[in-house]
Amino acid sequence: MRGMIAIAASVLMLVACGGDDGPGSGIDPDRTIESLNTEEARSVCEDAVAAQGGEGTIVDCDGISIMVQSVEECTTSVAAATCTNTIAELDDCIAAMEEDPCAVISGPECSFLLSCASGGDDS
Repeated sequence: MRGMIAIAASVLMLVACGGDDGPGSGIDPDRTIESLNTEEARSVCEDAVAAQGGEGTIVDCDGISIMVQSVEECTTSVAAATCTNTIAELDDCIAAMEEDPCAVISGPECSFLLSCASGGDDS
């Protein structure tokens, strides 16, 4: 039986390409994920959710089904994150997810997300 993983296109399955300032979230790339306020977290999540195909999108990644969560769910996750990974790392992850939505669980650019979402620090 296939597993279903709900992805909060956020810290867990976050993300951020695009925006008004060209590639990237437009947020200072040296800032940490934990430093984002709710408005900034929402902006990152809007980019992340879009990069993964939109809310409710289900992607098959080698037998694992990933469902993209809503911007609201993502925002809650990102705003609560305590990891010190940088926005630059997050932007790279989001860019990788635009190319391959499965990068959220298998791409080296996104490898920090699991520890970030679980309250760890992988910087």
